[in-house]
Amino acid sequence: RHLVMYEHGNRDPHEIDRFPMGSRKINELMPVVREAIQPAVLGRKIIDVRFLTTQTDDALIALAYNRDLKGCKEFTTEEWEQAAQDLHQKTGATIVGRSRKFKVVVGSNDDTVTEKLEVNGRALTYAQQEGAFTQPNAGVCEKMLAWAHDATLGSEGDLCELYCGGG
Repeated sequence: RHLVMYEHGNRDPHEIDRFPMGSRKINELMPVVREAIQPAVLGRKIIDVRFLTTQTDDALIALAYNRDLKGCKEFTTEEWEQAAQDLHQKTGATIVGRSRKFKVVVGSNDDTVTEKLEVNGRALTYAQQEGAFTQPNAGVCEKMLAWAHDATLGSEGDLCELYCGGG
């Protein structure tokens, strides 16, 4: 099993072993995840791996499957959770497994990472949820929030900014 990406408009997979435009943490996690999905428990019928990381190295790895994680014939949910716990121990990341109408979180009480941003001298904390859209570049996010703050200084009206997502 490999980690792959697809070029826009092209269905041919491109195997990747690093992602230079991603965070340092994502690049550290990639080989560990690739190794972890080789055995049948985490790798069987896997269709998607997603990484969510923050400036403070908080990390979440989401594994999606095209077969039911609950009631799977090849292994039990408990066996999957143990394999995910092993991956959590190796990486420190929260592990989320999802299949149709089922989701399990290992290594945390919830499916979020905490991003810490500094905007105009103020520290802001965001809980970024797995599966929700967030600005993946924390530096850009800080600049966007600073712009929104500056654009509304002294304003008596509302700001309608058409950015969809958190952070």
